[in-house]
Formats: sequence, structure tokens, C-alpha cells
Amino acid sequence: MSVGRYARHTLPGYRIATRREEIYAEDMYGQSPWAGADPTKGLTGQSPGWQYSASVNQGVCADYKVPEDRVPGTPIRVYLVYSMPGNGLLNIVWVLTYVVVPLGAAVTGVATVRSVTDVTTGLSILSMADPILLPASLFDNEQKPTQLQLTFNRWATAWDDTDPNVANLFKAIVEYSAYV
Repeated sequence: MSVGRYARHTLPGYRIATRREEIYAEDMYGQSPWAGADPTKGLTGQSPGWQYSASVNQGVCADYKVPEDRVPGTPIRVYLVYSMPGNGLLNIVWVLTYVVVPLGAAVTGVATVRSVTDVTTGLSILSMADPILLPASLFDNEQKPTQLQLTFNRWATAWDDTDPNVANLFKAIVEYSAYV
């Protein structure tokens, strides 16, 4: 190995890639503390999902571990994958409520609420809502592992939730930047 001015002391290069992990309906549970009732668990076609009412706020919970390979300074995006019967082209309001729980912290922290209003496609076509962004400042400089307590709610009583049909939630996709 060369020494002196020709020696290079560098770490192997890493590249950054986008990764996606899925939280399936089967991994969601219980009633959201920020919704009035449980949605109904069942099948749509052959896919398990949660059926949300068009007139009552409903929600389910899930847990997610922030990946260790996440690039610091980058946000996490959460997409909800759902379908709606009917003709579509109306609005649905999805609300993500979450608590960030780093190692050594209380699991009863203050929840943050984020929402997205999506235009439904109808005809039971699989749809993906616009992402809900979780800023990097929530996870950077926290003791690892960091856990997210999540709730996925439909805010059917919101003034801008105008679709009168049930919604079928199949999964949430968590997208982040990772070192590979």
C-alpha cells in the first residue's frame, strides 16, 4: 500500500436510495384514540383491509420502527393505499396521528396530527393518497431505536370529506432515504 502523500484514508463510498416498507392492514389493530370508532375489518376482493364509514370518524393503530439505515436530515413520507366504491372525483380526508418514542422515552408522548385530502377515483380502483411528510427533525439526534406509534384515521365529519362511500384501507407505505 502506498504511503505518504499518495495514501488515501477514506471510508468506502455509500450511495443513497429510496426505500419503501409496507404496513399491511393485518398489522394494524385496535381503535385509534383520536377517532370515534373502529373501522370494520374484512376483505375487499381477496385483500384484507379496514372499511371506514362515510359518516363517522374512525381509525386504527400501528407501530413502526424508524429504520437504522435512514439518512439523517431526510424526512419520512407515509402514503395510504385505499379504494372507494362509487363514481369518485370527490374528497376523502385521511389523518395520520403519530407519537415519536425514542429509546428511554415515555410511550405516552404528545401526538402530532397531519392530514391529507385526496380526490377519490371510485369504482373500487386501488388508489394511493398524496404523502404525509414527517420532518427529519423528529428523528435526528434521538436515542435509537426510535419507534413510531401511528394511527390511520378517516375524518368523515370534516367539511372537506365529501365522498359518501365507505373507504377500504389496505396498507400504509413508509418511504425514506437510506444508505445502501
